[in-house]
Amino acid sequence: MDGNRRWARERKLPLLAGHNKGFQAIEPLIDFAHKKGIKYLTFWAFSTENWNRDKKEVTILLQIFRSLFHGSLIKRLHKNGVRVNILGEIGGVSKRYRKKKFMSW
Repeated sequence: MDGNRRWARERKLPLLAGHNKGFQAIEPLIDFAHKKGIKYLTFWAFSTENWNRDKKEVTILLQIFRSLFHGSLIKRLHKNGVRVNILGEIGGVSKRYRKKKFMSW
């Protein structure tokens, strides 16, 4: 998931377009991995350094994460037996999302 901003800048698009493009790549990658028999995937989505980015960009990134937890993608993944684990410092993750039944900590 690295390079979303760079991808957007190279195409003279807003940063949001790059982050959305990265988000949209998740499900096809998971489907591909499933077809190939790959059982575990790790997505690097947000580092502690990301908190130092422009406040607007951080807000956008957090909104994208929220859409993942609320949207149809996570429901489809869960229905298909995909378990989501968040690794690392989860202090910035809302308690509301930590309680979701499809999340594993």
